[in-house]
Amino acid sequence: MRNALLFALAGIGKISLVGLSFRDYDPIKPMPADLAGHKPGIFNLHFIRRSSKIAIANQDGDDRDYLNDLSLKNDLLLLLQSIPAIIYHHEAGADSDHINVFGIKMLNVTMAEAIDQIRHNVNDQHKK
Repeated sequence: MRNALLFALAGIGKISLVGLSFRDYDPIKPMPADLAGHKPGIFNLHFIRRSSKIAIANQDGDDRDYLNDLSLKNDLLLLLQSIPAIIYHHEAGADSDHINVFGIKMLNVTMAEAIDQIRHNVNDQHKK
């Protein structure tokens, strides 16, 4: 109910029903140029991925993925995927630095970040 006003904003065209994720205003780190000009949506891919608690991409990456697959069909599918995401959404820990997989604490990073970390650790061991 607390987000009911969002539907009114979507009705008058200020935001979209399905679109990019909402962002906090940050004058130091503005929205990337390739994402600017696209409306945020009440339902968005980043929310779905964050709600799954296994999100490995960042907000910008999720928004780019959404724009790369932009179509009416994908918007309808995203709406359907939002239903369980809303029902099972749990705010804490969704974008944390670590995730817990079967009791094993793992870093919540992308594949590229994991490879960079491995290279850094190997280089540090060679220096010793």
